[in-house]
Amino acid sequence: MSKKYKDGITPIVLGINKNRQVVSGNPNIILDIVKPSSSGFNIAYTFTVNSSQNYFMVYFKDIVNKITTGENVASVIRDISDSQDDYLNPSNSSNPAYIFFPGYSTITSFTVTWKYANGSLNNMIFKLPHPELTTVTAFYNIRSLHAGISPSQDVSYLPKLRMFSGTYTSALKGLQALTRLYVNVTFNSTINDEFSQISNFPELRQLSGLIIGLDLRKFWNGNPNRMSVNMGDFAGTSVTYTGGANFPQVISDGGGFNVDFIYYHGINTGTKLTGTALSRFLIDFANKVTSVTSVNKKMQFSGSTYDSAYEDPDTNKPIRTALAAITKITGSAATSGLGITLSFS
Repeated sequence: MSKKYKDGITPIVLGINKNRQVVSGNPNIILDIVKPSSSGFNIAYTFTVNSSQNYFMVYFKDIVNKITTGENVASVIRDISDSQDDYLNPSNSSNPAYIFFPGYSTITSFTVTWKYANGSLNNMIFKLPHPELTTVTAFYNIRSLHAGISPSQDVSYLPKLRMFSGTYTSALKGLQALTRLYVNVTFNSTINDEFSQISNFPELRQLSGLIIGLDLRKFWNGNPNRMSVNMGDFAGTSVTYTGGANFPQVISDGGGFNVDFIYYHGINTGTKLTGTALSRFLIDFANKVTSVTSVNKKMQFSGSTYDSAYEDPDTNKPIRTALAAITKITGSAATSGLGITLSFS
């Protein structure tokens, strides 16, 4: 348990090496900032929390001068440029910024917004427990989601984190309450494997963002919580479906949000589902899903056309063609249908 002064303020303890860099201490959050160019740089970032806090911020240039402090605020802007005296000029390519909340009170959201293109943010790590934190967002702009949670994050410090927006890192798979992911991610073999294992992301219900190379069967892996993939309308994204997904029997709302689209890709999606892939998807979905209780019952496959001649080779499946699958997917409950609106434009 952290020691506190009699007025309730937690003392700040720093360990500083010969280069005046913080090497130990009790910060709430550390931001790993990629060092900008040696001249002409200007970086600025804002962190925002949902409730006012006292704060104390240290960046690598600050030790022990120009430390940023504030009292009872929810939003802090940190602007750094080479017009400031450079005390250290460290040789390593990334440098930490430390955020302390003396007298810390509960926060439920944390957002980092990056302002300039030079310099960037590698990741963030929460060094103290944040038991009520439910939302973390880290972005440069809506297309260039730029920062993740450090792979070395102690996930027990974030027991209620439900929504993360940023860059994918492996720490996310261990967050027990994670419900929604809005990420910038290219699916390589490692990430595909992480998503396909049912033991990872136990509560994940929706995946969305700037996604490249996703095979949809990796998301729909038999976990009954997997409800939605929303690819958005980003140019350069890509998706495929090789068959064999294990969809949940019931598509439902829950986990703190309503499903917007069960599946969505926009017209600008670079590599869309082919006719065969789309037919396989519809057939597997229709054979597995028995009901849809969510408020929004929609799928949109902009620019994709199913193959009406495709027939599933598995003769044990009750539904083996895209046309039969569409009949069930769009049909009413009275005809044992799912009541989903399908769009291909």
